[in-house]
Amino acid sequence: MRHHDKFSALVDWIKELHVVKEENGLIRNIVDQKIAEALKCCKLFFKVWLSIFLLSLICALASISTRYIYIFLPNFEADSNYITYQLLQAFFLSYAVVWTCCADASLVFIGIYILFFMKIINAMIKNLDSAESKENRSDLLIQIVKKHVKLLEILNMFNDAIAIISLIQLVMSTIIFLSLFFAFQVYKEFFMYTIIPTMMIQLALLCIFGEMIRTENENIFQNLYQTNWYEFSVKEQKIVLLMMMNSCNEIGLKAAGMYDISLVTLVQITKLSFSYSAIILTFYK
Repeated sequence: MRHHDKFSALVDWIKELHVVKEENGLIRNIVDQKIAEALKCCKLFFKVWLSIFLLSLICALASISTRYIYIFLPNFEADSNYITYQLLQAFFLSYAVVWTCCADASLVFIGIYILFFMKIINAMIKNLDSAESKENRSDLLIQIVKKHVKLLEILNMFNDAIAIISLIQLVMSTIIFLSLFFAFQVYKEFFMYTIIPTMMIQLALLCIFGEMIRTENENIFQNLYQTNWYEFSVKEQKIVLLMMMNSCNEIGLKAAGMYDISLVTLVQITKLSFSYSAIILTFYK
């Protein structure tokens, strides 16, 4: 399946969450509540992301007012073609901002629904011990297992779809952070104070979602363990044990299917970039 088909399948899955109604009343209430919360989070994120997008675009356009050259063209002198250089820089920087914000926003929207789908599973597990669900506990457990299998399928599809994108973003973020930390210590211009936080937020969003997905997966194991599993039938205990074993496997966002994307990754990239920029600055001076 191509990347485009995988993203289309993920969008169709999100549409299905909104359209398809569960037959079980308890599950339907949980799904409707969590999907409504996911939609609210998407709307809130869109407002915040739009503000960040406009700030980044203003910073890119503000580069015209500086005399620094970020893009060098061979056999094309900057001094004699100053205006051309500034227009090219403004165009390419603005294009990079638009492309990056649009691409990241789509990933975050899908990530929000994956996160709340995990919350649906955790909410269903917490209701296993309720008086309402005791009579239909086996059916509820089967539905939980089906949704957990669907979760693993969606996460694998999402990781495959963003494998190259996430790897490129991690590599490029490291290079950009290194360049920005070095430029900030050399030039100390005001617009650097806005560019660095903006770039940090861009990578932090991906890392935060990776950390949240990892945490929700751990919650699935803990919630299963905290149920009154000793009151379940042998068949139900086997189902719970199987889910707990699956939850022990680390799941989350991975760059190129190899490198974990989490808050630890964000800290490591920041430390690495700052350390190398300090070394380069030493030789520069």
